[in-house]
Amino acid sequence: MSSKKIAIIGGGNLGSAIAEGLLKSGFSKAADITITKRNTATLGRLKDQGVNIEADNGKAVAWADIVLIALKPYNVKEVLAGLKPLFKPGQVLISVVTGILIDDLEKIVGGDMPLVRAMPNTAIAIGESMTCICHKFASEEQVQFVESMFNQLGVTVSIDEKLMDAATVLGACGIAYALRFIRANIQGGIEIGFDVRTANLIAAQTVKGAAELLIREKRHPEEEIDKVTTPKGCTIAGLNEMEHQGLQFIAH
Repeated sequence: MSSKKIAIIGGGNLGSAIAEGLLKSGFSKAADITITKRNTATLGRLKDQGVNIEADNGKAVAWADIVLIALKPYNVKEVLAGLKPLFKPGQVLISVVTGILIDDLEKIVGGDMPLVRAMPNTAIAIGESMTCICHKFASEEQVQFVESMFNQLGVTVSIDEKLMDAATVLGACGIAYALRFIRANIQGGIEIGFDVRTANLIAAQTVKGAAELLIREKRHPEEEIDKVTTPKGCTIAGLNEMEHQGLQFIAH
């Protein structure tokens, strides 16, 4: 369990999900988390668990070791500029704000404050996020702490910032693409005779199982596809139709 004090500036859906995940995983004690929001009444669930609820961003920053910004992009510059005088040596600033570059953060806060940009996806709400991070001015120990923190909320990988937009497409937008594929399977399941709830369960669990095969066994999708593709079978017929309709594997 970490003893570092973590201030989450912005208690919306993402900020609240991060706080919940750190609590559920046991990574942080409730007393070591402060989350801020203008309307603190909406944070009652976290307050009931012992999390510090604060309307004043400045108080949260002055108290914290780690400052995590979970604001709307248009609020970041104004809020951080107001907090700049309160930052202190040793603090780490983490941003989970879409579209805000590390250079943007550096221009606002100045100096050589350790900066980390993190891009989780919506599965963070259930502790299954794919989070990509990049950093500047952070020590190896500080980076390891941030990775460990986000590993409580799913899986973390460090990438070059130039790949962040690509990571957004693959990891964040990718959730929507996967869900659309599942939806298509559900519709197909209904067409061949299943009720919607059964089709939903079969389709979702099948995709979950396929993903776990790749993650746990560290294999390429084609290896697992070959295992279920028999001569003249329905699998190869379906795969050929998928490719005919435009869904295909392109080798580079």
